[in-house]
Amino acid sequence: MIAVDAGRGETDDLKTRLKAALKAADRGRGVLMIADAYGASPCSCGIREASAPPVVLSGLSFNVLLKLASLDRATLSPEELARTCADSARRALAVHVPSPAKESTA
Repeated sequence: MIAVDAGRGETDDLKTRLKAALKAADRGRGVLMIADAYGASPCSCGIREASAPPVVLSGLSFNVLLKLASLDRATLSPEELARTCADSARRALAVHVPSPAKESTA
């Protein structure tokens, strides 16, 4: 796993660092690129700089990172990793709307 801080967005330095990271991460089975927002400058830059189109998982969250840490990255393909992490993230989402407070009759 290789992390690249986008810093100030898409710069020549970011392009160089992303290209190097994507090349280093590809061990012949492709690359899973994880981003906070699909289509944002760092994600788009990474897609353009990759030598082969990476699998992209966007919507980075702590839950995604925990799931990724628990998976066997040596045996799962980038697509399998992405789908498993996305499924886990969907299950972790919840909306809780509290019930209106009851009026006191004292």
